[in-house]
Amino acid sequence: MAKNKTVTKDLKNLSDHELQDKYLSLKDEMFQLKIQQVTHQKVANPMRFGIIRKDIARIHTLMNERRKK
Repeated sequence: MAKNKTVTKDLKNLSDHELQDKYLSLKDEMFQLKIQQVTHQKVANPMRFGIIRKDIARIHTLMNERRKK
């Protein structure tokens, strides 16, 4: 498992506010990576795009599950 990958059970222990903060930080990181890519700067870890996208999806899933309860 990748070091930077967020584990779902770790996310389940976070509060709603902490999940929202994590979501916003991941969105910001994704934005910064896309800016680097568009401006033809070297992206340190191109695999990070997929990791961030999957972590965002995990957070969305948890938020939707909590909303339904």
